[in-house]
Amino acid sequence: MFKKMKKEARIINVARGGIINESDLAKVLNEGNIGGAALDVFENEPIESTNPLLSAPNLILTPHLGGSTKEAKAGVSTAICNQIKNYLINEDLENAVNFPLQDSSELKGISSFLDLADNLGIIHRNISEGPIRSVEINCYGTLDQIKPISLSFLRSLLQNRVPERVNFINAETIAKELGIELSINYSTLDSNYSNLISARVVANNDIIFEGSVFNDGLPRLVNLMGYKMEVNLKGTLLFIQNDDVPGVVGKVGTILGKNKINIGAYLLSQHSKEKLAFAVIRLDSPIDEKLISELKDVEELKFVNQIQINS
Repeated sequence: MFKKMKKEARIINVARGGIINESDLAKVLNEGNIGGAALDVFENEPIESTNPLLSAPNLILTPHLGGSTKEAKAGVSTAICNQIKNYLINEDLENAVNFPLQDSSELKGISSFLDLADNLGIIHRNISEGPIRSVEINCYGTLDQIKPISLSFLRSLLQNRVPERVNFINAETIAKELGIELSINYSTLDSNYSNLISARVVANNDIIFEGSVFNDGLPRLVNLMGYKMEVNLKGTLLFIQNDDVPGVVGKVGTILGKNKINIGAYLLSQHSKEKLAFAVIRLDSPIDEKLISELKDVEELKFVNQIQINS
């Protein structure tokens, strides 16, 4: 390809190393088949002392400094400041790379659903046991923006399972690297709610939580592992599954009261087939591991999980 060029041609590469075959370039320069070359990037950086380009004639080499001029640094700094300012003041996204939404108006429109997906991820993160094998996310009704919703869920679900920071850009890639099978779907089938996010996570246990955003714009849980109830997602929540027998509410309330923990709400749902009940208790403040262990020691309680919801 070099030999097809005019002999007075000059080739410049300031993009990425490896675009040009460096040994071939050195050969045509030494043979005088092209007029010259200038490179700012190399296949291996810094350039190796054995690279044949170092002894080739009619060649300018710079150590990847194309973006290091005073003018370039000033331009980049100004652009970054303007983008941050526009986001903080106007919530406008500019030049977002690999982000599922570019239109900030769309982002504002689904912010409540992103919060719901995020909190569903937090709940599953706390309750799923062992390595996650599969994740299934189904959106119904008005929720046709399934990509950002699924990424919000995955980001939250994987947050404490990997050492690196999980975000909207890398969440799906990290899930696949962990061998998690992903199924993300949107359906127009009717449900009991105008919109619904159903999140199923299969690990050592197989758990489904579902949520919806009501007309007040606030996300709520509506299905907790098969138990139907409406739970406002805010503050500190205790999830408790227990034998459906008399006296359990009293025992739990007594332990919390004895430790000066105030109960903001106590929601209870019975299962139509199993002799187990599910309770969600909203607390005015988080409780420590010692108190959680004390609750777990209550014979009728099958599991106790404390969930701190993102506000």
